[in-house]
Amino acid sequence: MSIIDHSQSEATVIEEFERGVHSPLAASSSDARGPSMETTPIRPGVYLLLQSGGQIAMDLVNENPVEGHLKHEYSNQKWEISPFEAGYSIRSLYGILGKYLTCETDSSVITKTHPVSWAIQDIPGNREPTIRIVWPNSPLAITLSSFDPGTKVRMFDGLAVYVNVTKVKLAPIGEPGQEWTVRRVGEPTTNPAPGAPVISQATYTVSSSEPAIRVEGAGNHPTIVINDGASIPENGELVFTSTTTTTTVTKVERNLRQR
Repeated sequence: MSIIDHSQSEATVIEEFERGVHSPLAASSSDARGPSMETTPIRPGVYLLLQSGGQIAMDLVNENPVEGHLKHEYSNQKWEISPFEAGYSIRSLYGILGKYLTCETDSSVITKTHPVSWAIQDIPGNREPTIRIVWPNSPLAITLSSFDPGTKVRMFDGLAVYVNVTKVKLAPIGEPGQEWTVRRVGEPTTNPAPGAPVISQATYTVSSSEPAIRVEGAGNHPTIVINDGASIPENGELVFTSTTTTTTVTKVERNLRQR
């Protein structure tokens, strides 16, 4: 977001920032997600979710089930990650509408038409951004049960042994099968998860007697234009809240005018 002050002889940028320029994972903040749900902010967008050195991708097979297959980067291996409730929704780009990642009572990972909120945890120390995808407030994480293409992606709680068609596996949280490399391959689509507000353009007015402060541009990086610096209150700060797929609050401070 850029903030431009036109009250001076030349337009100057007061503040400019962009989260997640070099990495899809942004730094954690203490005010995010609530006390009982640990999740790492991730830049909204379309990703491949990879394992085994990037050779195996999370793959939606004919709208269900979700499996691990050799990477080919078609739509059934592309997943859109978007803020949703206290965490993130994960939506497949396969099909006309696209379905959301969720799980069955038998712990298998599937897709359905309505989103659920996943916690995303950063796993440091890897060459590419790597995450763990966790069912909120639980010890359950999405786990690739084998590195062989065509094996099921399942959830394990670290305490029980689940049997699938290929092997018996004890999978406590932290196993390599839960480490998903996130490789960004696209920008967010125009269809965010239900309940995710989107405002692409708006006009801000401090009061009827003060000049308008407008927002120009759409998308995740709008520009706030200040026509007159006097519109910033003398005894405080002007707070802009812009809502796209995330909510960003930008504060512009102003020194008291000399009397």
